[in-house]
Amino acid sequence: MAHVAKYTRGAIGVLTRHFERAKKADGEYYKFKNQDIDLSRSHLNYNLAPDHNQIDFVKGRCDEVQCMKRDDVNVMCAWVVTAPKGLSKDEHEKFFQGVYDFLKDRYDEENVISAFVHMDEVTPHMHFAFVPVVMDKKKQIKKVSAKERLNKKELQSFHQDLERRMLRLFGRDIGILNEATKEGNKSVAELKKGTAQDTLKILQRKISDLERVYSDKHKTLVNVYERQRNALESKIGRLERQFKGMVLTGQQLNNIQPQKGMFGTVIGVSLDDIQNLKKMALAYVQIKLDYERLQRDYRKLYREHEEAKKRVPSVLEQARQVRDRERLKQLENMFKMLPADVVRQLIPNHSKDSEHFKLGR
Repeated sequence: MAHVAKYTRGAIGVLTRHFERAKKADGEYYKFKNQDIDLSRSHLNYNLAPDHNQIDFVKGRCDEVQCMKRDDVNVMCAWVVTAPKGLSKDEHEKFFQGVYDFLKDRYDEENVISAFVHMDEVTPHMHFAFVPVVMDKKKQIKKVSAKERLNKKELQSFHQDLERRMLRLFGRDIGILNEATKEGNKSVAELKKGTAQDTLKILQRKISDLERVYSDKHKTLVNVYERQRNALESKIGRLERQFKGMVLTGQQLNNIQPQKGMFGTVIGVSLDDIQNLKKMALAYVQIKLDYERLQRDYRKLYREHEEAKKRVPSVLEQARQVRDRERLKQLENMFKMLPADVVRQLIPNHSKDSEHFKLGR
C-alpha cells in the first residue's frame, strides 16, 4: 500500500528527475530504469505540492536548519502510496489529494519537496518527498534526521493513521489495512528479508513437487521393468514346460555325432534329435529377442530417470536463479499491488549482498 525510503544528497538528482518526468534540453525525456513507464501518458501526471526546483528546495531547507555536511546523511525521504484496488478511477484524484493532506500535516508543509502523482504506469501512485526535519529536544533547534523522523513507532502507526483519515474522507473502508500493512510499515531491510524468505519457501515447495513427481515416475519405471521381467520369466517357464522331455541335455547334445553319408546325407542323427534341436533353437532365439528388447527398454527407462533427477535442482541452486529474468518476473508478481518503480526501490541493485535480487535490466 505505502512504502518509504531514505536518500542522500547523491541520490536525489536522479530521483527528482524521475518524480517530475524531467526532459533534456532537446525535449526528450530522460531514460529511466523503469521500463513500465508509458511516456505517451506522462502528461496525465501532476504535482500536488507547490512547484519549485526540488534540488534547490532540499539545499535551502537543509541550510535553514541544522544538517551535517556528511555524504551519508539522508536529506530526503519519500513515501510511495499506491491507490487501493477497491477505488474506482473517478475516486483516484480524491484519494491522492486526501493522502497529500495527511502527509503534509504529518511531516509539516514547510518540509514538503514534491508530491507527484504518476498516472503513466501500471498502477496509479504518488511519490511524496520531504526533508526529514525534527526538533532536537536538548538544543531546542530543528535538525535533519531521517532516523528520528522515521523511527519504529512512526512506521508501525503510519497505515493505521492513514486508514482513519481515509475512513473519514470516504465514509467507508477502502482497503488501506491488509495482511501486508496491518502490523505496520516494514523497513526496506525487513521487506527484502521477508521477500527472500517467501521466495525460498515457494522454491522449496516447487522442488518438493518436482521430487514427488520424479519419485512417482521412478516407481512407475521400476514397476514397468518388474512386470516385463516377470512376463519374460513366465514365458521362459512356459517354454521349459512345453519342451520338457523333448529338450536335449548337454550330455545328449554331446552324444550326437552327425556323420556325412556317401551321397552328402547326414547319418547318426535321429529325426527326433533334429526336431528337438530345432525347437530348442527357436525357443532360444525368441527368448534372446525378448531379453534384448527388455534390456533396451530398461536402459531407456533408466536414462529417462537419470535425466529427470538432473532436472531437480537444489534449493541453493534455485535461490541463485532468482536473479534471472524469469525468477524476477515471479518476484515482481509478488509486488503486483505496487508500481514497478517502487519494486525497484525495495530491491536495490547496488549491493553485493543482495546480488540475487538484481533486476538484470
